[in-house]
Amino acid sequence: MKEKVFKYLAKISDDRFYPPNILQKETGEEIVYKGWRKRVAEVLNKDIADNFNLYIHIPYCQTYCRFCRFSIKVTNSKKELGEYLELLKRETKRLSPIFKKIEFKTIYLGGGTPTIFSTRQLGDLFKTLEDNFNVGKTVQRIIEATPLTLSKDKLELLRKYNFDRLTIGIQTVDQKLVKKINRDGQTKKAVEEVVLEARKKGIRSINMDLLGGLPEQTVESFLDSLKFILKLKPEALHIYSYKEEDAIPFCRMGVRVTEKEKNSRKEMFFLADKLIRETGYRSYRNEPYLLSPWAANMQWQAVQAGGSLLGIGAGAESYIPNNFYYENPILKEYSARNNFKRAVAISKEETMANYALNNIRTGVERKRFSKVFRSDFDKIFGKEIAYLKKRGKISDDGEAVKFNAKNNHDFRVYSKIFFSDKNIKKIEEATKKREAISKRKIFNNKLIGSPAES
Repeated sequence: MKEKVFKYLAKISDDRFYPPNILQKETGEEIVYKGWRKRVAEVLNKDIADNFNLYIHIPYCQTYCRFCRFSIKVTNSKKELGEYLELLKRETKRLSPIFKKIEFKTIYLGGGTPTIFSTRQLGDLFKTLEDNFNVGKTVQRIIEATPLTLSKDKLELLRKYNFDRLTIGIQTVDQKLVKKINRDGQTKKAVEEVVLEARKKGIRSINMDLLGGLPEQTVESFLDSLKFILKLKPEALHIYSYKEEDAIPFCRMGVRVTEKEKNSRKEMFFLADKLIRETGYRSYRNEPYLLSPWAANMQWQAVQAGGSLLGIGAGAESYIPNNFYYENPILKEYSARNNFKRAVAISKEETMANYALNNIRTGVERKRFSKVFRSDFDKIFGKEIAYLKKRGKISDDGEAVKFNAKNNHDFRVYSKIFFSDKNIKKIEEATKKREAISKRKIFNNKLIGSPAES
């Protein structure tokens, strides 16, 4: 019976945090800020250990990629981007007094496409962050980009402000597919020039993203893109699977993956994994392909290890252990009323469950768990561990408990053992409401084409 529930949860809940954001409720800004003040005080009093991490969200792109499932807006208006920059600066300055004595471990600019900002605008944002937060001792600064939004001036600026991990979303270099996904101009030459220039400027780590299983993508096309990327030797590599969802542009346009294409996807990823590992890439914690551990996304590693995450910008996520997980308003609401938050209250027990969910695949170390939470792992999760052991899903050497997932789906299903019965019931109720709303929206929305074109 439990397996059926876990499979159901795996289908509807793919969130980075537990409890999942489907349980969000409207929460006043001051309540959330009170949560931050409490966390900061606990750390300064040395009641708990924590690593604070700063995330800035830029929900804008130059074009709307037809595979994209994220909430972004297409613009090339310097005025609109300038107005958004002012909102980011305003939120930064409002939050600054809370964190005066806190050192941030990492900075991450994500999107969207943060490098859609001009060089001057990026410089203005970086200076605002440095003026208002204690970021002088960050161990990593990360920014997302596309090849066509990077220039020599921007790369020079990134190095000046110590951004040492550049994530470039490539997805494919097959020119037929490049056009189909709405990314005209992204050629092999353009990609290669950006990578070489970034290395010349001294960017220490480059991460590249590729997408497999796209409509009309063949195994040969996918492997050709992969081989091209491997020649450039990015320090980190991520391969993602294309997901068909009703809201994405391809599906709105009536473009669907055929059964033949779905069947070829397994071959794509099997051959890709073999080729990547033969090239020298290895897994580290929850990242699949790295040339060395220091190339990992240290922000996500820190948050998975129980660290706090402060998000700034429309749609940005924040995580206050033992208190709240919340998201800022989406772009339209963020512009109109910047004091509105959507949050999920998180108890200490749920914070520990979140930690177990994020770390059990690579191993939950008992000593570290005890140090972070001052609690005994086996006393908290004894029943869950016994359940997984009985089904041969975990290994236990006495020092750490590690999940033995055959594949990603297996992990997503059985990791739901850490969900509380109370939250499972709430998720089921919330899902039914959301599905009913979604059906009404789809019925009423008969536009064909991507949001950018509509």
